[in-house]
Amino acid sequence: IERTNATELALNICYRCPSSHIKIAQRIVPEIEAASNAIEGEVKHVSQEEFFDHIQIGDLVWSRKTAPLVARCIRLIQKQIPAQVKGRDIGESLVSVLKQIVKDEGNGFAYTRLEKHLETYEDKHVRALTKRGADEIQIEALRDKVKTILTCYLYWGATYVEDLYDKIRSMFGEDQNEKSALNPKVVNLCTVHRAKGLEATRVFIIDPTSLPMVWKDQQRWQFKQEQNLKYVASTRGKENLFIVGDDPEAPSFPIKGQMDVPQTWIDQLKGKHEKQVQATDDGVSFESLVPEYFDVEQTAPYVFKLTRKDSIRWTIEDWQRYADIDTEWCAEPYQ
Repeated sequence: IERTNATELALNICYRCPSSHIKIAQRIVPEIEAASNAIEGEVKHVSQEEFFDHIQIGDLVWSRKTAPLVARCIRLIQKQIPAQVKGRDIGESLVSVLKQIVKDEGNGFAYTRLEKHLETYEDKHVRALTKRGADEIQIEALRDKVKTILTCYLYWGATYVEDLYDKIRSMFGEDQNEKSALNPKVVNLCTVHRAKGLEATRVFIIDPTSLPMVWKDQQRWQFKQEQNLKYVASTRGKENLFIVGDDPEAPSFPIKGQMDVPQTWIDQLKGKHEKQVQATDDGVSFESLVPEYFDVEQTAPYVFKLTRKDSIRWTIEDWQRYADIDTEWCAEPYQ
């Protein structure tokens, strides 16, 4: 450092994001901090239709899944707004599925019955994945791919299968030497998995309830990966972060509503009607955290007795906060 006269920068300081974006990221990585000279920026909830009033050329839009991106891309193009989904390989994989369906159906294939053919394809391959012991995320990836093709079929207006091939390919684009670059001439849409190295002045997150994704038998490392994706999604914007949902008070980013949690987590609650939990954070109030799910009685300083109520439906935020405090209670995913 002395020889090069370099400036030493702390790894826990984000020099890209506004402080308002960092507040969201701190729910996942508490130690992350905004730079001392960071602007306040903006985090704004907009409805599905308001999205089209706010979007601008050069913006970055992403989602955990591909199908919501494709649906949004098609509508943008229909509104004469240039848009493209990053990932030419994704487009080719969708075309490959279509070609496989045409081959499997043989003389029985009819473009007008593609929706039924897709349903048959999905059922067949879900059964095959289940038989091989594939986990839920692999099955969900298959379903997302089928839903993406169905979205293209229903809304692109293609009249025959070869036309659909071309329309799908035209929607997905990316030069192999520019994977980390945004196209300033279009609205850029991509999955969070492809977000490495990307940043934009204005970022939109659609389908926010899929960040993080949860599924049956989800393991700790899988949930951690999903949390990492949520962190990435919230830390790519340099000024504006738009959370797209029909109702700003509905499940959003961070999630305020309720959603199902993996069965393995729920199983740990069943039969455990009472549990002593010791808090390690002076600022945590269990009474305010879970009154809807437990009767809470403080038995000692930072020790609470929880008696489970009938409901076993939790918000993801509740799970996160409990897991951070009580690593022994959520034994399987957090031990």
